[in-house]
Amino acid sequence: MFYSPHSRFTRAVGLAGLWLALWGLNPAWGQEALPTEPAPKPTQDAGSAPAPEPTVQETPPTETDQEPQPARSRAEWAATASFILPGAGQVIINQEPWNGALQLGLYGAGWHVLGGAMSQPEYRLPENRVNTLNYTLVLNRTEMIADISSTFITTMEFYSAYDAYRTARLRVRNEGYNTPAPRESLQDLVRAPFRWEYLSRPTTFLMFIGPLYVLANPPAPNRYLTRLDPPLTRDEARAGYFGEMMMVSVGEEAFFRGVLNNGFSDSMGENMGLVMSSAVFGAVHAGNPQQATAGQAFLFGLYLGWLQQNNNYDIGEGVAIHFWWNVLVSWASLRDRPTQHVQIFSWGSTF
Repeated sequence: MFYSPHSRFTRAVGLAGLWLALWGLNPAWGQEALPTEPAPKPTQDAGSAPAPEPTVQETPPTETDQEPQPARSRAEWAATASFILPGAGQVIINQEPWNGALQLGLYGAGWHVLGGAMSQPEYRLPENRVNTLNYTLVLNRTEMIADISSTFITTMEFYSAYDAYRTARLRVRNEGYNTPAPRESLQDLVRAPFRWEYLSRPTTFLMFIGPLYVLANPPAPNRYLTRLDPPLTRDEARAGYFGEMMMVSVGEEAFFRGVLNNGFSDSMGENMGLVMSSAVFGAVHAGNPQQATAGQAFLFGLYLGWLQQNNNYDIGEGVAIHFWWNVLVSWASLRDRPTQHVQIFSWGSTF
């Protein structure tokens, strides 16, 4: 979860990672192979017998004789355009016009709601809601609406880039790529946190031990808790966090794993690709005391990226883990702080 998802830093780091992963690492990307014209046939004098056709012995093609890989710049440009302006990449690849228009319209609606919330007198900037002395985050209803709108804006940028990238690669049948093309639709990703296929896997449910412990035990003295200003209630906050974490998990997994980890792994190999995509994921999460540190996010990204690579580059299991981890930790922040507490385990941060 981003502390300020619509910040310039988040967009800059995400865009830099996108450019590096998709075409900055391979100078051959985007270079079209020019067709070669056939050699002119030799002319012959009138009345002379036609020259016999030369016999050519067919030999099996070697590696150097293979046709050059098709240019792949269209998918990369589409993803970049949709990250900057959701819906733009869908226009580049000539996807259904309504899809790009819908994404652009929703993106604009998110900014409209955010602007309306930020114009209210009770709205406070995120940095003004934090009390670092007693580890408290203050939140009112208007600020929760603004936070959800901000997360929605970032999710639209992330998912639109993934949608354009996925569609462009599938249209060319993934020719020229070393990694499988992303396949999962938005419906697949939204349903992922509730699919027993994922929840029954040890690689999924074992990840919930830490957040469940944090939720079941009194909060540690140095853990940030959320104090709600009336009329915002805890039930409203829980429902708000539930919806917001769905957007966070779908958007971040679609972009950082579905686009970046796939792109880095394709151009650099799986090991280096995994490290690079996790480093970008960690950099985006730096600087917010209420969420995971850059190092923690880097480790979390390594695990989710490794899962993706071992799941034939599907990201559904990562969405499920990301969603329930963030939901449990966010709900744990809504408790009251006890007067006495023995700290055993305290690491529980949103990503």
